[in-house]
Amino acid sequence: MLLVGGGSGVVPLVSMLRHRRLTMPELPMRLVYSARSREEIIYADELGEDAAITLTRESPPGWHGRTGRIDAELVRSQAFDAGLAFVCGSNGFVESASRLLLDAGYDASRIRTERFGPTGQGMA
Repeated sequence: MLLVGGGSGVVPLVSMLRHRRLTMPELPMRLVYSARSREEIIYADELGEDAAITLTRESPPGWHGRTGRIDAELVRSQAFDAGLAFVCGSNGFVESASRLLLDAGYDASRIRTERFGPTGQGMA
């Protein structure tokens, strides 16, 4: 299972990681997580080896992780041949991440999304 989260969209995905750690530790699961800065990494002390984190706004001294937005290379390096992908974040993030998953070979039926933010439709 591949989890892809942007910003606070990581919260429900970490819940899934916790559940897997307690009930099915043998289940392959990876988290690809985009945060603006090191200070904005939610659950930083908890993610461990299950996560590939990238910072989009800064590369602080001592940061040895990735920088920049989630891209095709990162998604492909973490993807699984089988299983589902769950994406959670802002509308724009979910759209971009879903496209990357499709490009990495995920069938649309294997991608689940949850998004937040404006829809672009006005109130009546």
